[in-house]
Amino acid sequence: MWAVILAAWMLWQEIQFLDQPGAPSWHLEGRFSGEIACHEARNIRIVELLLGANSGGQTVLNRPTLDEGILWVQWPGGLSAKIRFICLPETSDPEGPWFGHQHLDPRGQQHVSR
Repeated sequence: MWAVILAAWMLWQEIQFLDQPGAPSWHLEGRFSGEIACHEARNIRIVELLLGANSGGQTVLNRPTLDEGILWVQWPGGLSAKIRFICLPETSDPEGPWFGHQHLDPRGQQHVSR
């Protein structure tokens, strides 16, 4: 007899305001029965942000790809943030040391260590 374990996947949104030092904030966007469903929801969230950018007053500063999942956003008044969507198994903590130690530079989108 074989036992099949299906892990739930969580879609997380990471927000790092560029003028506020410190750790980013993480927000749970949804829970899914599998990795594929989570990635589909992630792609939909990215497209929704891109389509709603002009109507919400914010501007998307980069040309994000669905594979990358990172948007650099600026609101009227100059407030800027990096918004990233990531799918993780429910047992993974996005605020753990593996996820929180790298940031991207909006100019060159190169990884830089904190």
